[in-house]
Amino acid sequence: MSRFSSTGIPLGNFGSGFSIPVGIEVASNGDVLVSNNNGIVSRFNSAGASLGTFGSGFSGPWGIVIDSSGDVLVSNFNGGTVRRFSSSGTLLQTLTGLSNPASMAIASNGDLLVANYGANSVSRFAVATPVPFGFTPIWGFLSLGIRPLIKRFKPRKLATEAAK
Repeated sequence: MSRFSSTGIPLGNFGSGFSIPVGIEVASNGDVLVSNNNGIVSRFNSAGASLGTFGSGFSGPWGIVIDSSGDVLVSNFNGGTVRRFSSSGTLLQTLTGLSNPASMAIASNGDLLVANYGANSVSRFAVATPVPFGFTPIWGFLSLGIRPLIKRFKPRKLATEAAK
């Protein structure tokens, strides 16, 4: 992975040992989480030193987001799930029934947006916090059989207005 300054100047490589890295997220403490297509989520400190792996039970981890409570959500592309972990890596819940979930984003109101690559759709879920929590479908292919409003593409990356 390459590292750049805020003005685009190359700063060298960051971390090592990647296997097709597809997702990256920075925690509020500066730790960097990287999803690798080999079933591992790697954790690094802000200088790029390995802190080991994060979570477990992945089959093609892809997207990573951190919600307002600090919980880490990882999409499991091949497993059709989104797994929610505490900031320390303890599994809290698994959302099932997705079709190749890829990228994710947290909306300004805290809802979870999931790009379902295999279903050509984007699903939106209300995420109730604190734990215990649940995912409530708002719209998307899981919502009472209603076809999603956004269709006809293979979504891989999502961004919210605030992220622009």
